[in-house]
Amino acid sequence: MLLAHDHRMERVMTTDLRRAGKTFSAARDKQQQAAARLHEAIRLAVMEGMSESEAARVAGVDRMTVRRALGKL
Repeated sequence: MLLAHDHRMERVMTTDLRRAGKTFSAARDKQQQAAARLHEAIRLAVMEGMSESEAARVAGVDRMTVRRALGKL
């Protein structure tokens, strides 16, 4: 009986782990897409004359993020 219980527990853990992995992967994909949109918006704003500091303030990010979006890092 203990072996059957252990086998069921292993299936539950495997299912939970697989689900958690898929959730994490989907969240990472969404984060990467959001970062790409942000970087494009930063590049366009700076090309139109906005300073790096202002772009950082408006976007709510630090200047390093702006510099990364502009390819300076």
